[in-house]
Amino acid sequence: MGVSAIASAGTPVITTRSLQSLWRALALVSLAGLLLSALLSGSAVLPSLCTRPGSLGPYLSDPVGALALILAFNSPWLLVADWLVMLAAMMPMLLAAPIAHVRRCSLRGRAGRATLLFCLGYCAIWTLAAPLLVLVAVTLGGLVGAPGAVIAAVLLALVFSATPVHRSILNRAHLFGRIGLFGARADRDCLRFGLRHGAMCLAGCWAWMLVPLVAGDWHLQAMVIVTLCLLVERLAPPSPPRWRLPAVLRAAVWHRSTATVLAGIRHG
Repeated sequence: MGVSAIASAGTPVITTRSLQSLWRALALVSLAGLLLSALLSGSAVLPSLCTRPGSLGPYLSDPVGALALILAFNSPWLLVADWLVMLAAMMPMLLAAPIAHVRRCSLRGRAGRATLLFCLGYCAIWTLAAPLLVLVAVTLGGLVGAPGAVIAAVLLALVFSATPVHRSILNRAHLFGRIGLFGARADRDCLRFGLRHGAMCLAGCWAWMLVPLVAGDWHLQAMVIVTLCLLVERLAPPSPPRWRLPAVLRAAVWHRSTATVLAGIRHG
């Protein structure tokens, strides 16, 4: 295919309007995930396991035994479905930039396929990590109980978010590679990008993901709050890795300071 043919096929132009449409679409996916989570809240397996781990008893010190016991009493497909619904509710808004990159680098007729392959790679990483995250949450719930587990998970997430390691991970998550235009190479690049971005997202978000897992009956509210926290972190511009106040707390301080200034102006 010559240059003129490629030009006629064209790659999608990512305009401000198309970005806004992408944000709206991802927000709708996230909302659908939250609604589905609400509908299935009576049968949600993961939050119940992580906050009522008494039945695991002596298995808490044996991760393999704990996982075997969980799988013995719960359908693996139900566990996977719970996890995928949680991902659908919490992660879409974090993927606006990489999905826009995938679509911008793909021929117009391949944009949907490229997006699907990216999402498959991304979800595969998170699904493979699910057993380990669930075991950490179960162990945390068994050690300190439901209320204490939520506090411990939030503190862990805030401390990790303040570290240079976390900032370095977020910086790498902002780096997007090249994606081929044609055939198997384009498919491979999209899938590989999804795997890589999923790994970076997992490395940066794992601590926050523990919060809804240990929140029990409040897991829906925890999912919404954690999603907002992750979005604040992801939208923060890249910066040198060093110890700093977590982006969530910086945003809260900024909001309070701004509100105080505006109140002073209004009543001044």
